[in-house]
Amino acid sequence: MVSLVTLSLTSYLAFLECDIETPEHLKDYFSEMTPIFKNIEIDPSSVDIIGEHMYTYNQSKESKATKSKKLIGSYFGTRILIYAPLLKWYLEHGLIVTRTYSFVKAASHRPFKDFMEQVSDARREGDTDKDKAMIAEMMKLIGNAAFGRSGMDKSKHKDVKYENKSAKIRWIVEKPNFYDVEELNGSFEVSLKRAIELLNIIEI
Repeated sequence: MVSLVTLSLTSYLAFLECDIETPEHLKDYFSEMTPIFKNIEIDPSSVDIIGEHMYTYNQSKESKATKSKKLIGSYFGTRILIYAPLLKWYLEHGLIVTRTYSFVKAASHRPFKDFMEQVSDARREGDTDKDKAMIAEMMKLIGNAAFGRSGMDKSKHKDVKYENKSAKIRWIVEKPNFYDVEELNGSFEVSLKRAIELLNIIEI
């Protein structure tokens, strides 16, 4: 077992990739709401995974459900990335870290302070001076877009092409970044993975 109480209380740790579990004697305490949330692939054809009740329900619907990722509550997590304040809460409430893999070092500074103040100042000016209301709305959009784009998962972006020539379709399908092809009324919609550079920040 690994104790991380001292480490989690320092300002050095931002995130920890680890295995964590709830001891048996605490499972009743957390029975109403399990403490760990994670995304896993649910296989509706397995009674061991979805339980007897949901398995019977799925069979009554002629097994229409398919494998898919779901956010679930759990008593344990395997190789999950945990934010330091949440890790501190877990440890204080008796959960145990059984293995560590990697960590992200905390950096205590505000790199976007000037940008934040520009957006806030422009919006306040728009409230007091109606002639600047349009600028205030524009800065509101810029501020919201900065946050949203920082969290965007660009790895899911695709380039989509429409082709009706067999030779061109075969050439695209053989490309290493080919993703999917779908027939559309005599033509084909071809999806390709984008070549991208991920520059996402960890936290704002």
